[in-house]
Amino acid sequence: MRRGVARWLTLALLMVVGPLACRSVDGEGAPTYPEVLEIRGTLKRIPLEGGFWGIVADDGARYRPGDLPAELMRDGLRVEGRVQPLHGMVGIQMWGIPVKVIELRPLR
Repeated sequence: MRRGVARWLTLALLMVVGPLACRSVDGEGAPTYPEVLEIRGTLKRIPLEGGFWGIVADDGARYRPGDLPAELMRDGLRVEGRVQPLHGMVGIQMWGIPVKVIELRPLR
């Protein structure tokens, strides 16, 4: 008898908690970014998940450009320019804010 009650209580709990655990977090707690960011920082080759390029900004922020121009792919290169955050982007690289490069140039 006790097992039957325990199963029903477990099932009822899962029916209540399950949908709450799967809800979207749009708005609350989600970071917001300007549409275009002016950045200055250093390009880094990040040796995680097969390797990818990142920008470590002078203020410590980390950006993950998905479309870095080939001529800029030099580890340690100082750059400045404009990027656009890609909201809702997912990937295997758990590093930095995904961005689209609008304009990026080496610093002299």
